[in-house]
Amino acid sequence: MQSEAFDIDEQIDVNLRAGLHLARQVLPGMMDRDSGHIVNITSMAGHNEFGGHIAYHATKAAMHVVSRQLRVDAFGRRVRVTEISPGRVETDIFAHVEKISPEEAKRKYFEGFEMPQVSDIADAVEYAVDTPQYVNIGLIELLPTLQVPGGLRTGKRVGDEVVLTGKK
Repeated sequence: MQSEAFDIDEQIDVNLRAGLHLARQVLPGMMDRDSGHIVNITSMAGHNEFGGHIAYHATKAAMHVVSRQLRVDAFGRRVRVTEISPGRVETDIFAHVEKISPEEAKRKYFEGFEMPQVSDIADAVEYAVDTPQYVNIGLIELLPTLQVPGGLRTGKRVGDEVVLTGKK
């Protein structure tokens, strides 16, 4: 386990507690109006195991369950719940997790890789929200084409060759 006590508390507060409190605040009004849409951003780390960062995995897995449970709790009403579950996306998360500079994280995790951008996540949210009210997009798993679901293995193109990184 690679997490410090502060990191565990912060992950629970940001990734789980905040989502639960927001849902508690907005769901009753949505149920009363018979309309609404909750979008939770989780992670493939909540569906698959790979080494380290147990608090992150646990909180993202918990929000996966929360998303599913909210659909059950909203049954009979036109309240939609969508979970967007990204794989590796070009953000500054690795700089924070590894406590390295954003420049170093970019070199290590993104240079030469074909990575989804934050705008791709926003596009997925827009797609789910823009569907007709009678359609609920329950789960979108959004990964780089060259990333293996269920691990941190990612392919990097070098000319015509694909170089695989990470463990199987």
